Amino acid sequence: MPALIELRHDYETTPDKLWKVATDWASLEQAMKGLIKFYGLPKTEIYQGQEIAAEFSLFGILPKSPWTMKVLEYNPDERRIRSHDYGGPVEQWNHTLTIERTETGACLKDHIIVDAGKLTPIYKQWGKFMYNYRHKPRLEMLKQF
Repeated sequence: MPALIELRHDYETTPDKLWKVATDWASLEQAMKGLIKFYGLPKTEIYQGQEIAAEFSLFGILPKSPWTMKVLEYNPDERRIRSHDYGGPVEQWNHTLTIERTETGACLKDHIIVDAGKLTPIYKQWGKFMYNYRHKPRLEMLKQF
């Protein structure tokens, strides 16, 4: 049975700056440094219809695992991305990322539906941890602007 992950992270920056950091492949690699090492991420900007076949390694030491991401929607005007991801035991990792203006800056919202069969509860907890892990490095990256 699929599980839902919903997270919100607030940033004292503009929505446009947060969008730039949240949608940049190099920034993703930097945000996940020490937790996940990626192989085969694009060097180009993200776009609607893009299909990425990459690999990742937990901590950069465990064996590589395949991962596919299909960008279903890329809407910079509304600051929204929807993707369908899968790999290994994960049959469905449907992710919607949105960025909204707030009184103090911007917030990034992650809405994820994950289905990994009997392993879904484990992947749900991993997803919460992983998306929360990105927050602190993003704060540091945003200081660079």
